[in-house]
Order: sequence, then C-alpha cells, then structure tokens
Amino acid sequence: MELSLDLSLVCEPKTINECLKEVSMVKDGSQKLTKLYDYVERLEDEQRKIDAFKRELPLCMLLLNEGIFCFFFCFRFCMYIFDFVLLCF
Repeated sequence: MELSLDLSLVCEPKTINECLKEVSMVKDGSQKLTKLYDYVERLEDEQRKIDAFKRELPLCMLLLNEGIFCFFFCFRFCMYIFDFVLLCF
C-alpha cells in the first residue's frame, strides 16, 4: 500500500460571482432553484463549522453571512419569478 501526501482540494473554491454566473447559465427554473438552495445549504454548513471561532474569525463570519444572504436573496427572487411564470400559463 502506497502512502500519498496529496493535499489538493477536492473542490476548488469559487467566488460568489462565479457561482452566480454558473447558476445564470441554467435554463430550467427548478434546477436553478435547486442549485441556488444548494449553495445556501453549503454556506450554512461552513458557517456552522466556524461558529465556535466567530470571535477569532469575524471577517470570515461576515463573508459567509453576506454570501448566504446573496444566494438566499437570489433563490427567493428566482422562486418569485418561477411562480409568476407558472401562474401566467
């Protein structure tokens, strides 16, 4: 058995702009909502992980809170638009 010291990230971090650009390319409304909500859940999970360190990492908590707000706002906006489109048909 060979040991490996590969420390590469499983998932490369993306900026909020990159994530929103990726979401904007999704054409299906329900898939877009799912993707946005997934980002909200992942950021909330990260927030729970560092909650014990919020006094030592105030900027990190601030950035997470802003990211969660941004994605949740986009999620609610898309849900409103998606519901509006469904009501029109």
